[in-house]
Amino acid sequence: MINEQLAEMLTWSEDRLFGEIGRGVETKELFPRSLRAMIDDGRFWFESNMAQLRKQICPQLTGERGKGVADAATVLAALGDAAETLSGNVSVYAAAILVTRCGIDKFCAIQPS
Repeated sequence: MINEQLAEMLTWSEDRLFGEIGRGVETKELFPRSLRAMIDDGRFWFESNMAQLRKQICPQLTGERGKGVADAATVLAALGDAAETLSGNVSVYAAAILVTRCGIDKFCAIQPS
């Protein structure tokens, strides 16, 4: 069963999800960042952490491959305890939803190095 926060976030746009990730990315800026900066920071964080996300998610979702899509709750469960090590306050829910939207077959097609 997915909780209310995850269910709401499933309706968000890609930019809003990247913005949510970016909001949690630590920066050294003294002033609040613009929404565009948070979206860019979130996109950069996601792309920079794809190998780590794949290492955590893909081995646990081998049974989901070929089905076309894994739901966000399944991806979130695959992240498990590693979610805390990803990066401070980054939204693991947003990351899981972005992986889900990519499609588990496509996301896991590139094996981590």
